[in-house]
Amino acid sequence: MPLAPSLPVKVLAAALLIPLAGCGSIYNLATGPQVYGGVQHDVWAFHHVCKGQVLIMDVPFSAAVDTGLLPLTALFELVRWMTGWAPVGVR
Repeated sequence: MPLAPSLPVKVLAAALLIPLAGCGSIYNLATGPQVYGGVQHDVWAFHHVCKGQVLIMDVPFSAAVDTGLLPLTALFELVRWMTGWAPVGVR
């Protein structure tokens, strides 16, 4: 019977995967946040840049991070709407 990984091994594996999650959301924050901009960036990059499956696997993580950042990005969108300021990451 195979042994299940112990809790420390699972925690270590999860900790090693965290930096890979939500890369589109991190890019979104660096370029003038937009509502769900991380997901938008992942989908754009998947179609135009890398054409690989690794990036599309980041979409659920970016969606989760973007949901958590929704109050912040909504505030940026409100300021953008009031001032006409355009985010850097607009394509």
